[in-house]
Amino acid sequence: MATYTETSDILEDQIPKDSVVVFDWDNTLKLCNHQTRTIHSRVSKQFLEDLKTEKNCTLFVISAISPSKINMETLLVEMDRLGLTHVFVNKDAHINVVSRRYACKGNVIICGYDKAEVFLEIMSERTNVPSWNSAGDNMVVFFDDEIVNVENFSVIVKNSKCFHIV
Repeated sequence: MATYTETSDILEDQIPKDSVVVFDWDNTLKLCNHQTRTIHSRVSKQFLEDLKTEKNCTLFVISAISPSKINMETLLVEMDRLGLTHVFVNKDAHINVVSRRYACKGNVIICGYDKAEVFLEIMSERTNVPSWNSAGDNMVVFFDDEIVNVENFSVIVKNSKCFHIV
């Protein structure tokens, strides 16, 4: 059974120390003003940096964008405009595309709508995430504006704490 909380904000007290935090990109972390044709972040760069340094969280962006190198590059340009790239991507990271499955660079993942499945697949391959273990008792906090994504993630990713952004 899907369990989640509805919220209009992303707040520090929603995120436990030492957790893995996963943000959807469009309409969750990145917001668009269609009148001025500008983008901005729902939270400040300092908020994200504090999650990493003060709360020892590992941060991810995961998007339902079709996985390709050009789409990843486009998302990274937007992320760069907002000054957030360094929060999610190490300088030595490169774009990895798994055909028809996902593309990722650092902790930025694009994968269509199989977000939970791809997230678990990528995490099972990584050994460099200090707050992750393969036993399945990880605390994962997930934020998304699409209810179907929130419901799927809450069912598929054990111990996840999911928030539907309304």
